[in-house]
Amino acid sequence: MASVYEVHDLVAAGKLEKAEALAREQLNKTPNDPWAWDQAGIVHEASRSYALAVGCYRHALGLFRASTEIEGIERFYNSRIDKITRRG
Repeated sequence: MASVYEVHDLVAAGKLEKAEALAREQLNKTPNDPWAWDQAGIVHEASRSYALAVGCYRHALGLFRASTEIEGIERFYNSRIDKITRRG
Protein backbone atom coordinates (compact mmCIF):
# COMPACT_ATOMS: atom_id res chain seq x y z
CA MET A 1 0.00 0.00 0.00
CA ALA A 2 1.15 3.50 -0.74
CA SER A 3 2.33 5.74 2.05
CA VAL A 4 0.22 8.59 3.34
CA TYR A 5 2.74 11.01 1.89
CA GLU A 6 2.41 9.78 -1.69
CA VAL A 7 -1.11 11.17 -2.06
CA HIS A 8 -0.04 14.43 -0.39
CA ASP A 9 2.93 14.73 -2.75
CA LEU A 10 0.77 14.08 -5.82
CA VAL A 11 -1.78 16.66 -4.70
CA ALA A 12 0.97 19.20 -4.00
CA ALA A 13 2.37 18.59 -7.49
CA GLY A 14 -1.07 19.15 -9.01
CA LYS A 15 -1.34 15.53 -10.17
CA LEU A 16 -4.92 15.15 -8.97
CA GLU A 17 -5.89 12.31 -11.32
CA LYS A 18 -2.98 10.19 -10.11
CA ALA A 19 -3.70 11.15 -6.50
CA GLU A 20 -7.35 10.19 -6.90
CA ALA A 21 -6.43 6.83 -8.43
CA LEU A 22 -4.03 6.10 -5.59
CA ALA A 23 -6.55 7.15 -2.93
CA ARG A 24 -9.22 4.98 -4.58
CA GLU A 25 -6.79 2.03 -4.63
CA GLN A 26 -6.12 2.52 -0.91
CA LEU A 27 -9.85 2.61 -0.14
CA ASN A 28 -10.45 -0.56 -2.15
CA LYS A 29 -7.68 -2.40 -0.29
CA THR A 30 -8.43 -1.07 3.20
CA PRO A 31 -11.97 0.34 3.42
CA ASN A 32 -11.91 0.38 7.23
CA ASP A 33 -8.68 2.37 7.46
CA PRO A 34 -9.45 5.94 8.50
CA TRP A 35 -6.23 7.15 6.87
CA ALA A 36 -7.42 5.85 3.50
CA TRP A 37 -10.57 7.96 3.90
CA ASP A 38 -8.40 10.90 4.92
CA GLN A 39 -6.44 10.58 1.69
CA ALA A 40 -9.63 10.49 -0.37
CA GLY A 41 -10.82 13.61 1.45
CA ILE A 42 -7.58 15.43 0.69
CA VAL A 43 -7.93 14.65 -3.01
CA HIS A 44 -11.58 15.75 -3.09
CA GLU A 45 -10.75 18.96 -1.23
CA ALA A 46 -7.94 19.75 -3.67
CA SER A 47 -10.35 19.06 -6.55
CA ARG A 48 -12.86 21.45 -4.95
CA SER A 49 -15.35 18.61 -4.50
CA TYR A 50 -16.06 19.91 -1.04
CA ALA A 51 -19.15 17.86 -0.25
CA LEU A 52 -17.24 14.67 -1.06
CA ALA A 53 -14.25 15.85 1.01
CA VAL A 54 -16.47 16.53 4.03
CA GLY A 55 -18.08 13.11 3.63
CA CYS A 56 -14.68 11.41 3.56
CA TYR A 57 -13.44 13.37 6.58
CA ARG A 58 -16.58 12.56 8.53
CA HIS A 59 -16.23 8.87 7.65
CA ALA A 60 -12.57 8.93 8.74
CA LEU A 61 -13.58 10.61 11.97
CA GLY A 62 -16.22 7.94 12.58
CA LEU A 63 -13.60 5.24 12.12
CA PHE A 64 -11.19 7.06 14.42
CA ARG A 65 -13.86 7.35 17.11
CA ALA A 66 -13.39 3.64 17.71
CA SER A 67 -9.70 4.20 18.37
CA THR A 68 -7.77 5.68 21.27
CA GLU A 69 -6.57 8.68 19.25
CA ILE A 70 -10.00 10.30 19.14
CA GLU A 71 -9.50 13.61 20.96
CA GLY A 72 -6.73 14.97 18.76
CA ILE A 73 -8.19 13.44 15.63
CA GLU A 74 -11.63 14.89 16.32
CA ARG A 75 -10.23 18.42 16.67
CA PHE A 76 -8.21 17.93 13.48
CA TYR A 77 -11.15 16.82 11.34
CA ASN A 78 -13.62 19.30 12.80
CA SER A 79 -11.15 22.04 11.90
CA ARG A 80 -10.94 20.77 8.29
CA ILE A 81 -14.71 20.44 8.01
CA ASP A 82 -15.26 23.93 9.44
CA LYS A 83 -12.74 25.38 6.96
CA ILE A 84 -14.57 23.83 4.03
CA THR A 85 -18.08 24.70 5.17
CA ARG A 86 -17.12 28.34 5.73
CA ARG A 87 -16.24 28.58 2.03
CA GLY A 88 -19.95 28.06 1.40
